Amino acid sequence: MNFAIIESGKVANLAVADEPLAENWIEAGAAQIGWHYDGENFTPPPPEPDPVPDAVSMRQARLALSRNGLLADAEAAIAGMTGPEGDEARIEWEYATELRRDHPLVAALGQTLGLDDAAKDDLFRQAAQIL
Repeated sequence: MNFAIIESGKVANLAVADEPLAENWIEAGAAQIGWHYDGENFTPPPPEPDPVPDAVSMRQARLALSRNGLLADAEAAIAGMTGPEGDEARIEWEYATELRRDHPLVAALGQTLGLDDAAKDDLFRQAAQIL
């Protein structure tokens, strides 16, 4: 049988034995290290999200923004940028072939659109899935 040590609600260690090794070992069934334990049941952790792509095509970026109802706001924000930074943002938006996740334009648009890092990462993951 499998027995587990639980720390902070997760399986921290496993042992195969005929009986518990000590009082704090509990029968674990098919549980694995890292699984959650609520005092009665073991559940696997949620799957890790796909990695965030370093870059997507501008077409993919625009389509992801459009599908999330953000394209018009993004274009308005870029049009409203002033000075040399605004000129460069418009050049990037119009002529770049790809949009890098670490580009300053992504940070600026994220702030203007109220997107935190997780939301920007999700948009990049969605964009990368667009063929």
